[in-house]
Amino acid sequence: MAELTLEELQQQFNDLKKRVNILEGNSKRKIDVEPKAGNQFELAGLKWKIIDVLDLGCMCLAEKSELMRFDPDINDWRISELRQHLNSDLLEKIENEIGEENIIEFERDLLSVDGQKEYEKCKDKVSMLTLDEYRKCRSLIPNEEYYWWLLTPWSTPCNEYYKWVAAVVPSGNVVYGVCRNNFGVRPVCIFSPSIFAKEIKQ
Repeated sequence: MAELTLEELQQQFNDLKKRVNILEGNSKRKIDVEPKAGNQFELAGLKWKIIDVLDLGCMCLAEKSELMRFDPDINDWRISELRQHLNSDLLEKIENEIGEENIIEFERDLLSVDGQKEYEKCKDKVSMLTLDEYRKCRSLIPNEEYYWWLLTPWSTPCNEYYKWVAAVVPSGNVVYGVCRNNFGVRPVCIFSPSIFAKEIKQ
């Protein structure tokens, strides 16, 4: 019998872990609210609000988890320090509570405020709101007493803008902040409707 490489063993381990997660899905924590826009709940030590119900699942915005810089050098979400942080520590906490299969990967449009498409798109499990998403869901997002990041770049290097990122100020207006500033971090996830214990009342 041929010996497996370390990479092959790791892949087998990951496959087994996914199967166990699926088998244990019913024993994972259920959220005791309806999957309906405006409803709030606690998960992974944070308060969340459902701000949109999509075909993929429920888009949920968390309260401020911490103050953190976007990145020391650049406003490109794809390679930012903040993205890496959210998709490691926080993602693991959420997976431990509701299961990896209940956190839906979703596309992020990195279109800049001035319409540049230089950064293209990416996919996340834990992300930040774009400017367009903030506008769409604004009625469900009250003003806060701190500045907090969006992931939308103000512009991109083709216009010699590579440090400025859209951010929300206490009045609710959108301004730009230098990427190395410490602003509030409000994670965004799309959760499977199956994590909610209550069905939507007709």
